[in-house]
Order: sequence, then structure tokens, then C-alpha cells
Amino acid sequence: MKIFVISLATALNRREHIKSQFEKIDTDFAFFDAIDGRNGSHFLFDRLNLKKRLRIKGYGMTPGELGCFASHYLLWEKCVALNETMVVIEDDAQLEPCFENSIKHINELEKYDYVRLFVNGRKRPYVTIGVYQSYEVVEYLRGPGATRAYFITPTAAKKFIGNAQEWLLPVDDYMDQFWINKVACRGIVPGIVKNETDFETSVGKLEKNNKINRVTREIYSIKCSIYRKLYLLRHSPQKTF
Repeated sequence: MKIFVISLATALNRREHIKSQFEKIDTDFAFFDAIDGRNGSHFLFDRLNLKKRLRIKGYGMTPGELGCFASHYLLWEKCVALNETMVVIEDDAQLEPCFENSIKHINELEKYDYVRLFVNGRKRPYVTIGVYQSYEVVEYLRGPGATRAYFITPTAAKKFIGNAQEWLLPVDDYMDQFWINKVACRGIVPGIVKNETDFETSVGKLEKNNKINRVTREIYSIKCSIYRKLYLLRHSPQKTF
């Protein structure tokens, strides 16, 4: 099982933070140099449909959000090219004490294709569909957001790639849209990685407080809610135990 930590080559403090955690549990991992959207263009950024993005959200995407999407996209391609399952973790993750024992048997999750490994901080609703060691394997009825840590198979990676030829949202929001990417949004409860750290976000922010932005975002949110509920009616989560 390969573990890749997404990290900017220049993020030395973050790298030391995550490296020291893995050293304590004697677990191998490899850094995957993230794409820094602030350093100019990247061929994957052409996938952003800015016109449509502005129409549905009222504002664009930050260079950091584009770089983050590209970094995860490239790792999905790597997953497919290697034809191996992998664990993807971001460099500001905080590993829970249970991480060491849990990661040793992580391949047991392969039948679920894609599993979020972090704590469900947003308290999103879910249905329990299986068990993994002492954890519940759940299927989220609404995405929990964030890409802090996840398990992924080549099957899921292919679907994420195939349905991400046009970028409209940050990568975590896209991964939550199971009605579009056709990848069930699953996780383990409780998680083995925390989202909360003291590091500032590197994705940046855009101004989005004017009235037009609020109206377009609300319309888009309503449409997504309808699509999500229709999809769940047709593809209700199935228990595996």
C-alpha cells in the first residue's frame, strides 16, 4: 500500500510536521510535490470553465484551488498508471493515535473503492454500510467536504478522472458530487485523521459577498440538492454485512 502526502516543495514546516508523525509510527510514505497555482499556469488549469463557473457561483476559483485540484488529479492518474490502491493525505493532516494500527489493514477497504479517512467535522448525515476493524464504514448522504485523507482504488480514480474533464468547483466539492462523478462518497467513523491544524490555508479566498453572488450560489445549491436526492433515490446505499 503506497501512501502519498501532497505537499508544496516549498512548504518546509508542513513537511516536517507530517514527516515527524510518520517517523513516530515507523510507517513509510512519499511526498508528492503539489502544483502551486500561484506560480503561473499549468496545462490542467485549462479544464476550468470560467464562464460557466461565474454563471453558477458568481465568482471564480483561486490559483490555490486550481493547484489543489491539479495535484489530486495527477495522483488519480498515478493510481491508474500504477494500477494500485493508495492512500492520499495532505501535509497539514493530524494523524490520530489509532492511525498506526488502522493503516496496517487498510487494504480491507478495497471493496469500497473510495473511502474518506478523516473525522467528519461537518457532521454530515450518513448510512452505515459495513465495518472495518472497530470502525463503521459509512456512505454519506451529503458530502463531508475536505480532501485531508482518503483511500482510493484505480476503479474510483478512473471515474474521478473521466468526469472531471471540466472543472467548476474546488476538488473536495467535486469529489462530494457523487451524482456527477459516479463515485459513492464513503468514509469510516470515527476517522483516523483530523482536519484541524494550526496551518493557514494555502488555497486562498475570493470576494463573494455581493448580492448577485448570493443569488447565483443559492440557485446552484438548490439544483445540486435536487440532483443529489434524485440520485440517492435511484442508488440507495447498500449494506455489506
